[in-house]
Amino acid sequence: MQRKLVRIANAVLDLDSFVDLNRNRHMTAVDNGVLRLNSNEAVGDISPRVVESIRRYLDGAPLNRYPDPNAAELRAAIARYVNMPPEYIGCYAGAELAMEHIFRTYLETGTELVVAGPCSPSVIICAMSTGARVVDLEPKDVFNLTVEDVVNKISSRSRAVYLKTPNEYTGAVFSEAELVFLLAYAERTMIIIDEEFSEYSGSSVVDLTARFPNLTILRTFANAFGLAGIKAAYIVSDPENLEFINRASGDAAPDSIARIAAIAALEDIDHTRQYAVEVNRSKKLIAGNLPETGYEFLMTRGNFFLLRVSDSRGAVNALRNDGFAVMDLSSVTSIDGYLRITIGLPEQMDKLLLALSRMAERYATGFNRSRMTTLDNRMESKSSDPVAAR
Repeated sequence: MQRKLVRIANAVLDLDSFVDLNRNRHMTAVDNGVLRLNSNEAVGDISPRVVESIRRYLDGAPLNRYPDPNAAELRAAIARYVNMPPEYIGCYAGAELAMEHIFRTYLETGTELVVAGPCSPSVIICAMSTGARVVDLEPKDVFNLTVEDVVNKISSRSRAVYLKTPNEYTGAVFSEAELVFLLAYAERTMIIIDEEFSEYSGSSVVDLTARFPNLTILRTFANAFGLAGIKAAYIVSDPENLEFINRASGDAAPDSIARIAAIAALEDIDHTRQYAVEVNRSKKLIAGNLPETGYEFLMTRGNFFLLRVSDSRGAVNALRNDGFAVMDLSSVTSIDGYLRITIGLPEQMDKLLLALSRMAERYATGFNRSRMTTLDNRMESKSSDPVAAR
């Protein structure tokens, strides 16, 4: 008998190329001795309190019981951290699941999602699977997005806008003033701001959720908290928004162990802050030494920098041979010639700088100190008074 598949939804059939791209994005080195600097993971040790809390929990864990579907204890801990009422907090088993339920709440066939700058393929996959159309900004300068770029793409069909600031591929940022303008201008459009890097950037607009019902903030424990191995994320939004988002989510909260880990990480917030301090020390180390080797680079406000090379594929292979896995952006976002490199601890970056120096004659683009560019310099006019991250 010939096997026949049940008809697949058109929205899912259209995702084929994006699914392959998303799989490739998450490919990471598993070789012994290779430092993974290609996935924006924290590369320091996680908080000892997290490890101890998980051990204590497992000693007498009621794993045969379902956890609280409202994740009340975790929501309370997050509420204290971001200084917002618990009813503004929703907890999810990972940022992608949170995003999926936000999109499912607001997007449908005939609507549009405007994406501000290059974004993860998973964003496109989630949006297109609802039947919505994804609209790119197509800006003149992907490294320096403006609110005008976003506004110009908003139409009567735009149900939501997704932006990550800093952008995960280019480092581009939006100032608070720009975001306030966007929220006021697009009052009938849900503005979704992904603040994955807020612990590094030192800025956040979480407090604006009390003023703008069309704002939803997405945060994760996967980066600065060092918990990429668990699935825990949260959103901050008006309680009425959460009521509808939760209708679409069912029981999407993190599992028991992820909750224990996230709560312990929040209780040891000094550990996360110290790691961010070490990353900033590494930024100064890189910025002070890399120009001498002849590379052009962009230092971002996240935990990564962009390195321009003459042959991205060759440079990736050369770095892997030296023990470093990095991301080739030309195959992901059409930013030709750039590598994205996660910034780790100073001692790790010392070794990376030595590796880059050894390969500079072949892969450096010939720029010297006088032509070095950093996104921080570009953005001084946008963020002279950053909001303290919570």
